[in-house]
Amino acid sequence: MSNAAPAVIVHVTALNGHGQVTNVSWSSYVDVNVADQNGQPVSGVAVTFAVTGGTSTTRSCTTDTNGFCSTVGSKITLPKNKKTVTYTTSNLAKAGTTWDGVQWGVTLRLR
Repeated sequence: MSNAAPAVIVHVTALNGHGQVTNVSWSSYVDVNVADQNGQPVSGVAVTFAVTGGTSTTRSCTTDTNGFCSTVGSKITLPKNKKTVTYTTSNLAKAGTTWDGVQWGVTLRLR
């Protein structure tokens, strides 16, 4: 008989993309909210994003006590001839939790 605590399942509840345009380039970042299976925010979750489009890289952030984090501190800056960038969740990780595996994505387009 096991007395192990039930697994905490974490998932994304919101993902928002932001962009800023300058004379010669534009930059982007995302904000994300993470909660458990009961809808409660989860702190300390490392959220990793695969970034594609104008560049191929990764970005990550760690959720605060409200289950929120942002990649604003590591914006992606692109020249204006690169018109799109897409952020897709590629991992949610915290000891004692399991990511539900649902990938969220947002594409930002420069017009």
